[in-house]
Amino acid sequence: MTFQRIQKLVIIPVLILAIIGPTLAPLAESFTFPDRYDLVAIVVEQSLYADPNDYDGLIDEVPLGTPISKTNIKARVDRYAIDLQNALPGTRAVIIQADRLEKPANIAAVLERLYREGDPKEPGRIAYLKGLVIIGEVPLPVVNKRGNRFISLFPYTDFDEKAYVWNSATEDFELAGENQTPQPEIWHGVIRPPVSLKNVEAKKMLASYFDKNHLYHLGDESYAKFDRKIFFQDYIEEAKNLNATAYQNYLKFLEHQGDVAYLRYTKKLYADLAGRAEGEADPAAEQEEIDSLIAELKAGGIPFDDA
Repeated sequence: MTFQRIQKLVIIPVLILAIIGPTLAPLAESFTFPDRYDLVAIVVEQSLYADPNDYDGLIDEVPLGTPISKTNIKARVDRYAIDLQNALPGTRAVIIQADRLEKPANIAAVLERLYREGDPKEPGRIAYLKGLVIIGEVPLPVVNKRGNRFISLFPYTDFDEKAYVWNSATEDFELAGENQTPQPEIWHGVIRPPVSLKNVEAKKMLASYFDKNHLYHLGDESYAKFDRKIFFQDYIEEAKNLNATAYQNYLKFLEHQGDVAYLRYTKKLYADLAGRAEGEADPAAEQEEIDSLIAELKAGGIPFDDA
């Protein structure tokens, strides 16, 4: 079942979620709110959401009658939230406004509270934070990994067995331990134009993006049907299923690919590429294989250095 009720929140310094607006759309008369549902947090830059100016978006590029109108960013974000709810059955969108100067530690704390405590507006129901969408120039966390500092979404998405924890003394998200495969508990996405939002062109880009996104959800052929594909790779599961011996042999092949390409075959090269596992050595079988290889190379007129 889909529904259109969207909750709006604002981050305040003491980390309390305060309701700042009513529901976006009235519920159907027969609608019953589910006892269990998923939450998706839409964290939007406060000044962007409050911008009263209207932007054309795609209004001049779509045929008359297309449900696209000249409006502000707030209306487009609200519409995006409704589209998201309709695309993910049993999901409620929570719009959270954050100042561009807000501390990432505060944002992380609010998201973790949603993850652990659920929907503050519906304490009698069970809700799980499943996703995060960041819109605009919302501050992103910088983590400190053994002295190397870089932007990472882990503090906003990783709540169990955290890879990084906030150190109030150093005011850093610091590496929590030696977790070799840290994983986020929720999915995430960032919607931010390639130029500063202080530039009006950036807001025009966002307006066009949200119009295209809405037309995609409506099934408009110009925006919903296309031949392009994406490549998805799950590095964590791939690492779990990786054959260590095969990987080591692959690295050896890369190391000696020049020798192979230029036919620089030697016993040392063969022994290195063979990469037998320790304890499985069979000198007689190895020598037989070497002799067979040498004979095959010579029969093919390929020189072999027997040194």
